[in-house]
Amino acid sequence: MIHQVLGGFSGQGSDVEIHANELLRIGDVIYKIMAEHTGKSVKQIKKMSIVTIFLPAKRSHGVWIADAIHAKRQSSAEESVS
Repeated sequence: MIHQVLGGFSGQGSDVEIHANELLRIGDVIYKIMAEHTGKSVKQIKKMSIVTIFLPAKRSHGVWIADAIHAKRQSSAEESVS
């Protein structure tokens, strides 16, 4: 699932404005990271993030943000090895 940056604020107008600007800044950082990893432009990422999108694993691989698809989860013993 991918969707635009989401937040909720309340308080005085100046506080809401500060939070909204920070949310937009963080969104830009996330969009840039996604663009670097997918080979898509920031503009394409923003455009596709306007609405919530659900993608199956196979479609998200190479299209969006999935670098790889793992057919099965590692066992607990493998996960605990560091």
